[in-house]
Amino acid sequence: MYILDTCSNILGTCCTSPGIVPLLSITRKIFDFIQLIIPILLIVYATIELTKLVVNPEEKNGLKKVTNKFLAAAIVFFIPVIINALMAMMPNSFSISSCWTQANQSSEILKASSVKYVNPSKIEKNKIISNQNDYDKGDARKEENNSTSSQTTSQGSATGKSIVEYAYEFKGGTYKFGGSWNGEHPYTNTDCSGFVGGVYKHFGYHMPRSTRDMQKYFPSHFKRVNENEVQAGDVVLYYGHVALATGNGYEIIHNTRPRIKVSKDFRYRQISGIYRIVE
Repeated sequence: MYILDTCSNILGTCCTSPGIVPLLSITRKIFDFIQLIIPILLIVYATIELTKLVVNPEEKNGLKKVTNKFLAAAIVFFIPVIINALMAMMPNSFSISSCWTQANQSSEILKASSVKYVNPSKIEKNKIISNQNDYDKGDARKEENNSTSSQTTSQGSATGKSIVEYAYEFKGGTYKFGGSWNGEHPYTNTDCSGFVGGVYKHFGYHMPRSTRDMQKYFPSHFKRVNENEVQAGDVVLYYGHVALATGNGYEIIHNTRPRIKVSKDFRYRQISGIYRIVE
């Protein structure tokens, strides 16, 4: 999720003026509101006019008023659709259309990152976890990890453990979409892949700046592992997000709004792949 030198159709990274993305996001919401509310009001008004016309057929311009209201409702409803279609047809090199697309993709990513999830290990116990921060601590946490997987706590190579320990130093750091961080102290606000890439850069590993490019890069540079083999320092790659496995069961540390935090179960959303550095 970055602003790249090259274009990304999914992330809308051709936008050369990222500062206008929030403004365009608000504009899209206004269009969505207009598209829903105004036609309803016009149809209600047209229905009232139609009722008057039925009661008093002799009323002049009655039918014209009804027709105009329905026509206006149709026009208002389709204007946002037409604008979106025009923006989609424009090339990525056109700044407004690319920023418009990025505003849409950003809102979709935010929706996905804010989805609450149910820990699968909790379903059998009839206990629902709806908040990622509401986790058991201490011995209770270790017992649960042992019951949900055969992994050993903090499992992984020395390098992997060092990567996780370094990542923990930045826990609580603020999330900033498209922010830049060089991987060293002091931390400067960045997003999910900026955080993971920065941590790895500290250890001499260089990753692409976007999650989409990571999906192309990792298969040929890192070893892919399955969920039951995950260890400390492994990269958990999602569609539009990326995190670091801590080695404690399915736990991850990742940068997701509003800040860098630890989440207990990386299976809370669809996974693209899990990758391990080849030392």
